[in-house]
Amino acid sequence: MKKFISFLVLSLFVLCLPISNASAAQTDLLRGLQPEVVHWTLFITPKSNATDGDDSTYTETKPYKEDVSFAYKYILAAPTTLNKIRIKVDSLGGLGSKISLLDSNSNLISNIPLTSTEQVVIFDPVDNVKYIQINGVNNTNLKLYTLEAYSKEAQPPAKPSTLTTSGGDGKVNLTWDSVPNSTGYNVKRSTTAGGPYVTVSNNVPDTKYVDTTAVNGTQYYYVVTALNADGESANSNEAYATPLASQPNPNPQPTGDRAILTITMTNGLEKEYDLSNNEITSFMSWYDAKDAGRGPSFFAINKGTNNKGPFSARKDYVIFDKILTFEVSEYNLSK
Repeated sequence: MKKFISFLVLSLFVLCLPISNASAAQTDLLRGLQPEVVHWTLFITPKSNATDGDDSTYTETKPYKEDVSFAYKYILAAPTTLNKIRIKVDSLGGLGSKISLLDSNSNLISNIPLTSTEQVVIFDPVDNVKYIQINGVNNTNLKLYTLEAYSKEAQPPAKPSTLTTSGGDGKVNLTWDSVPNSTGYNVKRSTTAGGPYVTVSNNVPDTKYVDTTAVNGTQYYYVVTALNADGESANSNEAYATPLASQPNPNPQPTGDRAILTITMTNGLEKEYDLSNNEITSFMSWYDAKDAGRGPSFFAINKGTNNKGPFSARKDYVIFDKILTFEVSEYNLSK
């Protein structure tokens, strides 16, 4: 049982299952095929008996002459990735307890070890298999009742979860959770809840996306799908967002180093002050608060160097009810 030599190390998971229950969901790649002789093989019963789908019939073989081993092979329609073999044989010793997988040039890719006369062997996928070879031992008749081969089942990724969206100015931001074994994502949207959806971006490599084709004021419904070599997942949860144009700030804060504050009084008098950014901010905060009915009725402006004189400090007290309009002209000292 341990004397075989494998040219490719595989991680094998062997299932000893009833033959009648195995592999029902996949297509047998050997069904109806007849093997070809590799060397020293004599067929005693019909070649197709092992691939006819009937577990009671068998293909019996033996060496063409004494004291030699023999071999025959089944030829797949095209090089294929295999990960499952189904077999029923009268004796493991008759075939050396293994099946050989070869490429198009008849080079050995891997030996698949066997542990039971009736079993399904599931193994790590083996690529580019063209031939499946049966190796008989010296002076032994071999009865092969069933041989089936199956390609790797397609395994599309799971669907993305926790899709969230947020609208911006002419855009919608999307984020979602990463999906294992995925290579990218498709982002889809609709203007109707539940779809139908149109793909707006293919094979997005990250778990976030910004849809810059969104139109302000339109509500969009989004889903995301995951991708890999085997296909595309189902849709994620649906999330919606409405992009909106940015609104101007009704109370913009000064951005320059300093500003000229020009106040026009109700009597037509204009007062002009050269103030720092912080002083302008304080004035505007007072004005907004008083306009809302809060705070003192006046604001003290430190004249500083605005008016010359022999005074250590001078302040103007501006009365809220006397202000008709005011203007802020910002500037930078460094410019």
